[in-house]
Amino acid sequence: MNRDIYFESIGPLHWPLVAWHLLLGNNIFVFDFTYRLKKMKWLADWIDQGKVERIYIHPNAKADTLAIDAVAWFFERYPQKKWSDSLDGIFGKGESEWVLKKALLEELFRYFYVRIHLEGKKGRLISDSFFFWDSKLSIWCKNRLDPSRSFKTPLWARVLFGFLRITKTIIWNEAMGFITLFHLLLASLAEVEEKPNGDVRQFEHISAIDQPLQVKFESRRKFDFLLDGETLTKNNTLFLVNQSAEGPWIDKAKGQGYAIIRHSEIPAFKNWRGYFRLPPFHLPLSALWKIVAQIILNPTTPTCFAKAAMQGLFIYLTKAPLLARLRFSNYIYTNKDAVPQQWLNALIRKQGGKSWNYIMAIGGGYLYGDKTEFGGRHRFWAYQNPDHYVMPSQAMLNYYKSHPQREASHHNVGSIWSELIVEAQASEAPEVLRKKWFGEKIVGKKVVAWFDTSFIEAINSPSTYQEAIAWYQDILQLTREDDRILSIIKPSKEEAFFIDKKGQWSHPLGEVLMKIWDQLKQNPNIFFAGHTGDPADVIAASDLTITFCFSSPSAEALGAKKRAIWYESGKRWQNSPYAEIPLLVAHGYPQMKDRLEQLLFKMSAEDYEKYLEEKIKGRVEDFLDGKGLSRFRKLLKVQNQNMG
Repeated sequence: MNRDIYFESIGPLHWPLVAWHLLLGNNIFVFDFTYRLKKMKWLADWIDQGKVERIYIHPNAKADTLAIDAVAWFFERYPQKKWSDSLDGIFGKGESEWVLKKALLEELFRYFYVRIHLEGKKGRLISDSFFFWDSKLSIWCKNRLDPSRSFKTPLWARVLFGFLRITKTIIWNEAMGFITLFHLLLASLAEVEEKPNGDVRQFEHISAIDQPLQVKFESRRKFDFLLDGETLTKNNTLFLVNQSAEGPWIDKAKGQGYAIIRHSEIPAFKNWRGYFRLPPFHLPLSALWKIVAQIILNPTTPTCFAKAAMQGLFIYLTKAPLLARLRFSNYIYTNKDAVPQQWLNALIRKQGGKSWNYIMAIGGGYLYGDKTEFGGRHRFWAYQNPDHYVMPSQAMLNYYKSHPQREASHHNVGSIWSELIVEAQASEAPEVLRKKWFGEKIVGKKVVAWFDTSFIEAINSPSTYQEAIAWYQDILQLTREDDRILSIIKPSKEEAFFIDKKGQWSHPLGEVLMKIWDQLKQNPNIFFAGHTGDPADVIAASDLTITFCFSSPSAEALGAKKRAIWYESGKRWQNSPYAEIPLLVAHGYPQMKDRLEQLLFKMSAEDYEKYLEEKIKGRVEDFLDGKGLSRFRKLLKVQNQNMG
C-alpha cells in the first residue's frame, strides 16, 4: 500500500531517502518554506516530473495566528535576556526584543503550519523543526491543538533527524560565533575611523530600491515616482540601490542628475579592509564581543536567535559606515518584512532618521481568508518595527494594527498608484496609446485591460497554472464572441517565469500557457503589453480593468474612479471579503460576461459614481480622489520639517 511521506524541509542529505520512497511507490510531499527547492537539480527534475509535490506556504489564518500568539509566551521561557541586552548595546534600548521575536515567529510558524496541514491526514512526517522536540511546546499546545494521532513520525526518523537537528544547531551556532569572532579580530586590527572620510552628504529623503520590480517600468511608475519636483526632488532625495536591482538604468539615471548610491559602492562591499572596518559610531568593542560570546557559549539555543544576532552584526558592520556619511530625515522602503530590514530600521533610528514602510499592493492574508476573521493575522506583518506605515485603505490599516508591532504611526492615504492613473488620464497618453494599440479599429469600441497575478502550481497556491490557463482561455473566448470589445493584456511575469526550468515556479503546464499567449498575441483585437507595460498608462487608456483575484490593479483603478472588477474562472474565492460587494468580483465566465455588460454598456456615469460612493468607498478605498501619492509626499514633508 502506498504511503504519503511528508518532508518538513529537504536538502542534499535527503536524496537517498526520497529515492528509496519513490522506489517503493510512495507519494512524496515537501513543505516549501524556502521558495528555493528547485535550486537542487535532482529535486527540480522530480518536481517537474510530478514525482515530488511541493506544498506552497499560503497565508493560513490558523497557523499564522497561533504562531503570533505563541511568540510572547515562548520568548519569556528562553534564555534570551543576555542576547537582548547585548544587541541593545548596539542598536538602542528595547530594539532587539522586536527583532528576536520576529525571528522566533518564523520558527514557530513552520511547526504550526506543518501540524495544521497534516490534521486528518494519514502518513509519515520526516520532521526537522526545533519545536518538534521542545517540551515547552506540548504545554502551550495542550488546550489549543488537537493531538496529532493520525500522523506518525517513524522512531528511527525522530532519533536520526533529531540528532542531526541538534548537531546542526550546535555546529551552526558555533560556526556563526567563530566567523563573527574572526571578523571582529580583523576589525580590531584594521583602521578604526573616528571620523567619516570626506564630507557628510545631506538629503531629506532616502528611497530604497531593493527589488527588480521597482525598476521594471520606464513610464509613470518608474523608480522615481515619488519625486514631484517640489516636496521630493533630485536634489533632496537619494536612491539607495540594492545589488539585486542594479543594472544599466543606474548610469542613465545618474546622467539625468539623480543622486544614486549602489550597495556595491559601500566600503563594506568593496574589499576586505572595508568589510572589517568598524563603523565610526565610537562603539566599544566590548559590545560586539558580548554578542559573539552569547553565540559561542549557548550552542543549543534555538538557531533563530543566533542567526538573528549574526544578521544584526552584519547589518551593523555593512550599513553603519554608509549611514555615518549621510544625514537624512526619511528612509522609505517597501516589501521588506524580514529580520535584516528590522535591524536596519533600528540602526536608522539610532542615526536620527525615521523609516517609512509604504504598502505596494493590497494583498496579504486578509483578502483570502475566512471573512469572519478578516483573513486572520499574517506573520509577515507581526513584530515589524518601522516608524511609519503608509496604507492604501483604512481596512488594511486596521488589519495591520491587529498585529503586535513596535509603536508606530499608521497613515491611510489611499492608493498611491491611483494618482499616477489620474495624471495619465489628464494627458494625451490614453488616446495616443489606444490608437497605437488598435489603429482605426478603436472607433466605436470599448477597451478592456486584463491584469493577471503570480501563478504557482503547487498545493495550497492561491493562483495555479491551471487557473491561469482557464483565465486566459476565457479572454480568447470573449474576444471571439463579442466584437464590441478590444483587449489589452498586461501579465505580471515574463515568459521565462513559466517555462525556464531553472526558475523556482516554472512548471510543464507553462508550455500550455505559452501556446495560449501565442494565440492572444496573434489576435488583431488584442494588444499584448508584456510584463513591462506601465499599469497606470494601461488602466488610464482602458474603459474597464479586470484583474485576477486579488491582485492590485483593480483597486488602483477604483481609487482613480475607473471602472474595475476582479475575476476568477472558478469559484474559489466566493467567501472573500470583496466578494460581498455587488458587481465587484466575478466567479466564472457567465458572471464575468454579465459584469462586463453591466459596467461597459448599461451603467451610466452618474450611476457608477453613485455605486462608487455607496459600495466601494470605505471598503476598497476611502478617498476615491486619486491623490494618495500627494498625501504621502505631504507626510514626508511634515516629518522633514519636524526634524529640521
